[in-house]
Amino acid sequence: MNNIFSLIDEIKKRPELYIGSKEITHLYHFINGYIYRDFEYNEDLCSKFKKFHFWLPKMTGVDDENWKNNLLIFSDFNEVKALNLFFLYFEKYVKYLEGNNGTD
Repeated sequence: MNNIFSLIDEIKKRPELYIGSKEITHLYHFINGYIYRDFEYNEDLCSKFKKFHFWLPKMTGVDDENWKNNLLIFSDFNEVKALNLFFLYFEKYVKYLEGNNGTD
């Protein structure tokens, strides 16, 4: 995996392999660790991922810019449902970026 976006695609296919269980909290901690490690090498892509925090509340109507908390609130605190929603909304976010030539 050469960037956060392709890693998320792989995690979506087999979440238990990468994050241990199908829980949004596990994904959140995994991604934060990956971004911390990868930021100096892939600053542009990491920055684009971080902007997901600001894009997501516009989609869910939940006033929390932490993507994990936003999705947990939106899913009535169901970890599995929140994880599935993450993949759904992240796919929409990638399409949004593509439609805006990679800018937000």
